[in-house]
Amino acid sequence: MSAPSRRNFLTAAAMSGLAARAGASPATTEIRAAAPDKSIPAVTFGKTAISRVILGGNPIDGYSHSVQKLSDLMREYFTVARTADLIVHAEEEGITAFESHYSEKVAAALPSRGSAAARCSGSV
Repeated sequence: MSAPSRRNFLTAAAMSGLAARAGASPATTEIRAAAPDKSIPAVTFGKTAISRVILGGNPIDGYSHSVQKLSDLMREYFTVARTADLIVHAEEEGITAFESHYSEKVAAALPSRGSAAARCSGSV
């Protein structure tokens, strides 16, 4: 298995998007522990270690900082199910930091228990 990389993550994200578009069933929100070989360098933030790679929430609510059409497409693409899939997949890849403004969609997509994202959001 190759070492985790940004390219591998982006490729997997793109492929899961294509699979979803082709009619594959969405992944469940069951959380699997990140595999030991999927470690991303971490930094200490207070008393917590977080990954140096941070999943950002702008695309989820359509903040492209570009043209309005791109923002509209992002809002249309990121349903609650796809947002949940993105968060779970990022965590499986070793990304333990997620930054987003408050959004009903993000709140609904956060796994209810067991994941680092849920623990940090206070929903556990």
